[in-house]
Amino acid sequence: MKTGKQILGEDIEKLQLIQKKINDSNLWKNPKIESNLQDINNRIQLILQILDNENKTEQQYQQMRNKILNDNQKQVLENLDSDTLYSYNLESLKGKPVQDQRQYNQQDITINEQHDQNPPQSQFSQQQNYNQKESNENDKNGFKTNSVFFNQNQQIIDDSCNSSIKKFDQQKIQCRQDQEKQTNKDKMELEQVENSNNNKKISDKIQNQNNQVKRKYEYKVDKEIYIKMKDDMYQFKMNIVDLPLNQEDGSISQCPICQEQCFSDSDIQDKYVVSLSCFHQYHYVCLQPLLNKNFVKCPICNQIFGQLTGDQPNGIMEIKTIRRNCVGYNCDTIQITYIFQNGKKNGKYYSGTTRYAYLPNNEEGQKVLKLLKKAFDQKLIFTIGTSLTTGQENCVVWNGIHHKTSLDGGPQRYGYPDPTYFDRVRDELKQKGIV
Repeated sequence: MKTGKQILGEDIEKLQLIQKKINDSNLWKNPKIESNLQDINNRIQLILQILDNENKTEQQYQQMRNKILNDNQKQVLENLDSDTLYSYNLESLKGKPVQDQRQYNQQDITINEQHDQNPPQSQFSQQQNYNQKESNENDKNGFKTNSVFFNQNQQIIDDSCNSSIKKFDQQKIQCRQDQEKQTNKDKMELEQVENSNNNKKISDKIQNQNNQVKRKYEYKVDKEIYIKMKDDMYQFKMNIVDLPLNQEDGSISQCPICQEQCFSDSDIQDKYVVSLSCFHQYHYVCLQPLLNKNFVKCPICNQIFGQLTGDQPNGIMEIKTIRRNCVGYNCDTIQITYIFQNGKKNGKYYSGTTRYAYLPNNEEGQKVLKLLKKAFDQKLIFTIGTSLTTGQENCVVWNGIHHKTSLDGGPQRYGYPDPTYFDRVRDELKQKGIV
């Protein structure tokens, strides 16, 4: 099963391909395409909304967490300062009577020993020395007590912080669960709205069709135009239209070429309206300049009717099976060899070439091979132009139908594996009328 990241990467490539095809074919006004693009836009908006909600939830969680941690640490530190001062005073008072007695005894001994050597010190100097020693002893005892108490309270701070983190982690999980429920609810509401809109469109369309009376038109056109149109109808499988094709709002469809209504508001028409096999309708006089000798290409869907013939020079297409595998396929390989000799066409000399292409020898590869044979016979695979790799002019080059020229290396080296290759090459062949 594909991950969301893989699906997103593939969909981005497909959307870029869709944009290119729509731009090339000028199909932005196609109602079906617009409807599907609107559905895609709704889905994208839903995903963006989910991402915004996730980002806001994460920011709120971080702000709440930092605030609680700061408040807890500030409160504990205030308690630490108060308790440290109180403990320090208790420890000093507890050891003071014993220390005073010992210090006085030691002081008396020291004075008696030094009396003969030095002059007697004043009572003030003796008291100052005693106070200094007492202060040093109290500082040492207080520092030790303070260190022990600080370590104990530091552990209290850590336990409090860990408890707060755990508590808000649980709140974050609960918040995410609530967010997922809300997202699913929004998604269901969006689907209900879409279904309701689609049902309404279908109902309105049916109502318009029921309310509208079909008019059948007659034509009064020059006989010469009719004779020419009759030959083209037989060659390109066109039909004369006497009933209009209505749009979704019930109005008569427009000719995509001249952008006027196919039928004027009269029972007698002075322009023939014809329909191709793809059911797209045109004024015949508008479509006539697009009719080539052997084919016509629908301006809307690009479907080709008739037989498109290219300007590929004469050459040879050789096919054989080799006992090697295309990467990703467990079967033999079809090797195609295109051979073109140097020659002259339209008064200009051109350089020939030899090209190799590969297909897996399975059912899918055999189907594409038949289409490539048909395209080669209609002179569509190669043309004469300038090489994109060497820059050489007037040489045989590819003509828009991609081939795999390597057994491996992926799309970067025009090789396998390439999961979308067969879909792309069939689409390229279809654009040239090869189906």
